[in-house]
Amino acid sequence: MKDRPDLVGLVCRPHCRFFRPGEKEELSCAGYDEIARRAAAETIARWTARFGGEVPPPAYAHDPRIERLICDRCEFRADGCDFMAGPPAGPVPCGGYVLLARLLAAGDREVLGWLK
Repeated sequence: MKDRPDLVGLVCRPHCRFFRPGEKEELSCAGYDEIARRAAAETIARWTARFGGEVPPPAYAHDPRIERLICDRCEFRADGCDFMAGPPAGPVPCGGYVLLARLLAAGDREVLGWLK
């Protein structure tokens, strides 16, 4: 459930191609849920300052570490995730996946610790 404006502003609004303000607010991806569960308010503010203005990429590579962390238990994977269902070229992942990939690429220690 997208009930935290700080996370919507970090995960959904800048990173998710599927996000539509005011629509389906009762749904959230597993990436959003994982970040909500693990990240402190200060961490979210720091990440927002660094990555809050980003836009979703046109395509994205699969990362098995992220997929183990969030995709394996995401309710959208079974019938609503084109990224996991289709070939790697084309579909983009959810905003949580995109943000986690960006944090990993930046060497964020907190997220690296989540993958152990």
